Amino acid sequence: MQKKASKIFKITTVILLTLLLTGWIIGLVFEEKIKEVAVKELNNQLATEAKIKGKISFSVFSNFPYASIKFNNVEIKETLPEKRNLLVCKKISFLFNIWDLLKTNYSIKKIKFEDGVLQIRKNAEGLSNYNIFKTTGSSSKKEFSLTIEEALLSNILISYEDVHSNQNYFFNTHSSILSGNLSSDNFILNIESDLFCKNLELNGVNYLPNRSITLNGSLNIDLSRNSYRINDTKITIEDNRFLLSGTVLSELKGAGLDLKFQGNDLRIEEISALLPVQYRSYFSHFKSKGAIHFNGSIVGMISKNLNPKVDIYFGINNGLLSHDKMNESFQRVNLTGKFSNGATRSLSSSSLELINFSTVFSNTPVSGSLILKNFLHPYLDMQLNGNVSLEKIQPLFPSNYITALNGTVALQRFFFRGNVDGITRSVNLNKIEAGGSFTLQDVSVTTKTTAYNQINGSFDINNNQISINRFNFKARESDLDVDGTINNFIPYLIASMNDSVKNQQKIGLNVKLTSQHLNWSDLVGTKTTDETKSLSSKDYPIPTLFYAMTGSVTGNIEKFSYDRFNASSLHGTILFLGNYIYFNDMGMNAENGNVTANGKLDITNVNRNLLDLTAKLDGLNISQLFYEFNNFDQTALTDKNLKGTVTSEVVLQAAWDERKFNKSKLYAIANMSVENGELNDFEPMMALGKFVKISELRNIRFSKLQNQIEIKNEKVFIPSMQIFTNALNVQLSGTHAFNNTIDYKVQLNLLKLLTSKFEKSSVVTNATEKSTEGFLNLYLTMTGAASDPLIQYDKGAVKEKITSDLKNEKKEFKDVLKKEFDKQEQDKGEIKDWQPPAEIEYMEFESDTIASEVNNEKYHHKKAKKGNRQF
Repeated sequence: MQKKASKIFKITTVILLTLLLTGWIIGLVFEEKIKEVAVKELNNQLATEAKIKGKISFSVFSNFPYASIKFNNVEIKETLPEKRNLLVCKKISFLFNIWDLLKTNYSIKKIKFEDGVLQIRKNAEGLSNYNIFKTTGSSSKKEFSLTIEEALLSNILISYEDVHSNQNYFFNTHSSILSGNLSSDNFILNIESDLFCKNLELNGVNYLPNRSITLNGSLNIDLSRNSYRINDTKITIEDNRFLLSGTVLSELKGAGLDLKFQGNDLRIEEISALLPVQYRSYFSHFKSKGAIHFNGSIVGMISKNLNPKVDIYFGINNGLLSHDKMNESFQRVNLTGKFSNGATRSLSSSSLELINFSTVFSNTPVSGSLILKNFLHPYLDMQLNGNVSLEKIQPLFPSNYITALNGTVALQRFFFRGNVDGITRSVNLNKIEAGGSFTLQDVSVTTKTTAYNQINGSFDINNNQISINRFNFKARESDLDVDGTINNFIPYLIASMNDSVKNQQKIGLNVKLTSQHLNWSDLVGTKTTDETKSLSSKDYPIPTLFYAMTGSVTGNIEKFSYDRFNASSLHGTILFLGNYIYFNDMGMNAENGNVTANGKLDITNVNRNLLDLTAKLDGLNISQLFYEFNNFDQTALTDKNLKGTVTSEVVLQAAWDERKFNKSKLYAIANMSVENGELNDFEPMMALGKFVKISELRNIRFSKLQNQIEIKNEKVFIPSMQIFTNALNVQLSGTHAFNNTIDYKVQLNLLKLLTSKFEKSSVVTNATEKSTEGFLNLYLTMTGAASDPLIQYDKGAVKEKITSDLKNEKKEFKDVLKKEFDKQEQDKGEIKDWQPPAEIEYMEFESDTIASEVNNEKYHHKKAKKGNRQF
């Protein structure tokens, strides 16, 4: 056995040595001849300049069983006039059969390119740079012919630029094998390629940036017609496997495409990685599990100004879809869909359709459909059914305004149609439509400024109108039931959610409110940032929502509270009509009495709002009134100083500048009466005690006080009035400013009981006089700070002022009161038959300087006509 193995080894060694020797002899004999023939024939067949800067070598062994001739450092120029390099290659090897050496007929079967750059291009006229071979040979019989059946590429950079059709490709082929009768004009090309796509740009859109690609398939090539038919070529891009077939017809004006492709077992994040940046952003946050399948077509001409038609059909079966900002995934996802770049083959005509979508989200089923049109200015048509957790879905809809959402929305045949960028363009918001029905279940909303809790309700939506079947608002101690219809609420809500939009939407209302207990803070929300604290309680800001409303709100609230204020049986109607808000038949029980009021708020100028109000107060506890209204933001006369029951008729005008109450513009006339009253520790009255030394001035009780007062220019104007007290009788007139400075004219009529006491303690006689009843009258002026006034004796000035006030008998005030109450009744009569409009008119508010100046001029002109009511 050992001898047999030794024999085989010897025979094999001899054969190998013989072959090596034969190869060496062949190389020695034929090398120079082959080099000479190869260079000569290449020069004869090339129609452009070629340079071989390196060594030319011949080998029988390097590509055995083929003999090969290798050219090092080769440069081949293009055929276009610019004469750029078409090919720069470190090594080019021509391979042929060893037996051809004996026949001196060198037929090249294979060619190898290693470590090079191939730059293919077409200029603006459609002329190519790669037609490097002559159309006819130099002789009928050739010793050296190119009958290439296989081309091998290793580490070759390939660039393709077509200026005419605006295409730009850049590949690096690691290893590629191209086989077929490559020397023919009509042949089948088989491709096996492993390459890296750095750039595949069509009309400025890079479709495959930095992607690994493998190709395995065949093409029918007809060079005479510039036709390329792709036969079921398998393409793998970043682990996504596709099948491609169809034809490409190269023409002077571009390339005609008729391609079909399909893919199976794909994932959404892998597919999105293949898309251009413009498209990728729509899907980049999603990941999926489960089988995604699709098929599609690319049909039409591609050139500098033309794109082909692209249609893709896809589906997901029992998949899982997650978002990188969501903690919960969409499970059991099933859908079919379609993408198309549309009639104009552009982003503006592109569309995405999700048909028969169903999933399970947060253990509840959700189904629907979605159509997204026009990727430049997207239009969304969405339909949904199912229960949605707002907290878990919120990351899909980021907002700078809403910071937190909780609760559930149950959707039934809900649809939404409108331009997505309408959210940032106010003129398009009214084109947004919604329909179907939805139910809110324990919803809470936290915004940058407010927090709303325990919102429940059932609503029907039809053509932007919301019909409220049931709506309950509960927060802490408050409850609110709403019934009626609301128009245009969705555009208003969308605009409110977007900081970039100046919300100019109007909400149409025809609703009725009922509540057992309503705290205003619960309704408008709890302040959560310093932003709204800039409008303090002393500003008495008008609710922002008032500016956005049109229609009517009727209310009946058993118990109402706002800050310190408390009321019961609050009722009335608020009409939002264009530039005016009417408060009709408002009434309530408050401060142990009752109040009725009518008013009109002018919001024509958004920067300045004007209120006209008439009110009747009957039997209100004045101490409680002052306390609940924070003493009307003054300290001169507070709830600690006053007791009694007030009855009054009031005419009031007020102004808000930039939503802030402007107390300098406050004007009011009041016909008032206070019964069973007390004036305790009132600083101006206590100041009189320094002169008359009467300790009883600390607690002055009176049975009735009547007067008609006027408020303007931050002052209270008090006509002459008589106060009958337990300690003394006072006749007083003058002014009391909001900054707590006074200018009083006072006549004190001391009782007999105190007259002798005063006479003994006072040496002042020229400021007093005896009445016929034996009482002593004292005439004083009080000016300066109410806490420490300057008190002087001035009988002449005081008597003259009191006499003048009595002579006027307050007739002027009575006329003003009657006129204003009649005016409010007239306004009520004019609008009593008002009905809500079928559609809401969209209002655009201008805030430019000219409009503002015109409104200011109207405002001052209007007030100037009203005499005493001028601000």
